[in-house]
Amino acid sequence: MPRDNEAINECWLSDRDRYSHEGLYANDRATKPLIRKNGELVEVPWDEAIAFVADGLKKTGADVGALVAPFASGEEGHLLGQIVRGLGSDNIDHRLRVVDFADAAAGATFEMPLVQIENAKSVLLIGSNPRFEAPLLGHRIRKAWKKGAKVYAINSLDYEFNFNLAGKAITLPNQLVNELALIAVAASEDGSTPPAEIAGLIAQMQHDDTHRALAKRLRAPEPSVVVFGEYAAQHANASLLRALAKYIAQATHSAFNELPCGANAVGLARAGTLPQAGGRDARAMLDTPPKALIAYHLGSQDTGSPSKYDEVRSSSDFHVYIGAYACAGVKRTAHAVLPVFSYVITSFGGWMLGMKGSTSGVLGEDYISAAVARGIPDHRVTTAYVGRNALLPMMTG
Repeated sequence: MPRDNEAINECWLSDRDRYSHEGLYANDRATKPLIRKNGELVEVPWDEAIAFVADGLKKTGADVGALVAPFASGEEGHLLGQIVRGLGSDNIDHRLRVVDFADAAAGATFEMPLVQIENAKSVLLIGSNPRFEAPLLGHRIRKAWKKGAKVYAINSLDYEFNFNLAGKAITLPNQLVNELALIAVAASEDGSTPPAEIAGLIAQMQHDDTHRALAKRLRAPEPSVVVFGEYAAQHANASLLRALAKYIAQATHSAFNELPCGANAVGLARAGTLPQAGGRDARAMLDTPPKALIAYHLGSQDTGSPSKYDEVRSSSDFHVYIGAYACAGVKRTAHAVLPVFSYVITSFGGWMLGMKGSTSGVLGEDYISAAVARGIPDHRVTTAYVGRNALLPMMTG
């Protein structure tokens, strides 16, 4: 069971997360440190592996770069940033699939909180499939639709949603900017001034009644939100699309919600896991590879260009992989593999997940509230009331 938070998950948990502990038993699970000797990866003790990696990174000097999977924790990103910057480099990034860094976008958060989206009356999806990118967002949009909200979509693929659309525009990827610009023209009819970076583009556009009707709907007094999805954020013209989407939201008094590209992209941005002083971003590191490459939890399919990433790690003077799984590509290219361990390593993982759910249920019982109200110390409530009762279904189920 997930941690109870009605404002976020309403006790929902995806099957992928519910059974994620099964990944502990994957065939390519990395369990022991490996370093390359005489062309072969061999198992070594931790102290030898750490010394090998430290020596290899020192030899390359400041020409080191780190690519970090966007689901890594903020603490991991912060510490990795300290290592990279301690070596004299600023080449670190978690925005692995982004190709347009012109506006240096990172760490955007929702202007309309997730819990409020179900009360929105108009939703505009731009380059987004929320059912896949963020199921809990898709769930809230569906609830809004069931209450009568109008949902519109501008995409390059005709996605299958679990709600009906009031309107949609399915365009070629290279026409996405123009389609958004047409809506921006309609939105500007209220007299708002578009920013300089899109003013010239908007001035060339001739919109029609369809775009005017959409802008009017978003401008209505009821709450509305513009959702900027992963496809848009990873588009070749993402900066221009983002500027247009933000202007549409501003001109129609709508909230602007950009979906982060990765489970902890916001946290990593705040932890400094991106260039801060002229360092190379993820795309630049693939275009101009550093001598030493640190890959943290990522594989080729996690990047915007899998073939280029594979080429970079294959030709790297010193490639260090740190992560939970060592696939064939990692074993073929890495000079060192440092496994990342979970705090559960046996079938205890499934039991732990069940125990978490059982505990969440017990915490909501009246006798827990009564114990707290009587002034019983927290540690006593935890051991005598919560712990014992949460164990019952685990021991008897």
